[in-house]
Amino acid sequence: DFDDWFMGTPPVSAIDWGNLQWPATATITAGDSVTVYGQAYKAGVTDSTGQAFGLKAWVGVSATNTDPSTWSNWTQATFNVQSGNNDEFMASIGKTLAPGTYYYAYRYEYLGGPFRYGGYSSGGGGFWDGTTNVSGVLTVNPWTITSFPYFQGFEDVAFPPTGWVREDKNGGTTWTRATASPRTGLGHMRYTYNGTTPG
Repeated sequence: DFDDWFMGTPPVSAIDWGNLQWPATATITAGDSVTVYGQAYKAGVTDSTGQAFGLKAWVGVSATNTDPSTWSNWTQATFNVQSGNNDEFMASIGKTLAPGTYYYAYRYEYLGGPFRYGGYSSGGGGFWDGTTNVSGVLTVNPWTITSFPYFQGFEDVAFPPTGWVREDKNGGTTWTRATASPRTGLGHMRYTYNGTTPG
């Protein structure tokens, strides 16, 4: 038996406030990255020390200065530090971007609820609105050689090296880094292909 019965819509789980904390703008060289910070607040949730259970954050990047809710390129952020009653997150972006101008903003989700988007302002920022709280601006400059002669030893395991672009003309991965029998150092660049179409 039931004394009372109620049917209704459960409350929406969403953050009360969120921003793009810093930086407002950033300039990097192609192949480098920048760390972007954002903060979120949910009453009774983020007040405690440490990352709040069920709270997630991402940094989005777009080639157009549009509403972040329309963007598709998002990188999940990790908890950085407790900042007062806010949880602060951080994520690195830019490493794979071609030279150009890009825009970035934060996205938050609490307990599977609706996304909320954070923008920047000199006053502390808040939910993105495109006027007061806006996206950050990332400038990616081309990587240039400034001194000659130029040497590249391919010692770093990352390949291609910063500023280099691999062009595999025959449709396969032909340029790779190898460590077997380098002429000098620990690594060298190797070209391999099969067939009659040279790279």
